[in-house]
Amino acid sequence: ALLANEQLQVIINEAFHALPAMQRATITMIDMEGYKIDEVCNILDISSSNARVLLHRARVAIHQCIEQYQGN
Repeated sequence: ALLANEQLQVIINEAFHALPAMQRATITMIDMEGYKIDEVCNILDISSSNARVLLHRARVAIHQCIEQYQGN
């Protein structure tokens, strides 16, 4: 189980680093650092709808990698 968790962590890390820069920045600030969406918009100089799309795409990409890993 420990080996599986380490492998999953590697998969998540690789998926995270493969994200486009804006998606990676958005998911980092919101999901990891706890910023509010309006703070992210101000920092990255993007609209609220753009921030939501970037966050959604980043989450989907990482979830897809996890699902592929679990399917193997």
